[in-house]
Amino acid sequence: MLSITNTSKHLRVSKFRLLKLLEAHEIVPTPKGNKKLLSESQIAQLSSILDESKEQTELFASTEPNHSSTPRVDKNDPMLQQLLSSKEAEIKFLKEQLEQEKKDRREIEQGIMSIQASMMRFQNLLESPVVERKGFFQRMFSRA
Repeated sequence: MLSITNTSKHLRVSKFRLLKLLEAHEIVPTPKGNKKLLSESQIAQLSSILDESKEQTELFASTEPNHSSTPRVDKNDPMLQQLLSSKEAEIKFLKEQLEQEKKDRREIEQGIMSIQASMMRFQNLLESPVVERKGFFQRMFSRA
């Protein structure tokens, strides 16, 4: 007997799908404590149900006509040409706008860097100790 989680791993389906299959086919697991266990016969029944549904899916997939998913487009269509040219113009405009924004950003960054450098020099001036300059005679004749 396997738990719901282990059965879903064994059958390689999600736990949600397994619970939906149990409900749809009225298969009742055996409760044991907090777990719900499925017997070997119930697991075999679920496995056969999954195999049947897989075969049906493959059957439907093989009967569909093999068309490409993209529709055929006439490249000479004037509407298409007009749409493409307008989109190309938009792209060109957006690229120019992006380049201008990059240029503006570089200028702003350079301005910020120069302000930061000025602030650093100013801070160094404020933090540097004030050295009192004495003249030659003061140094020679002062007592210190």
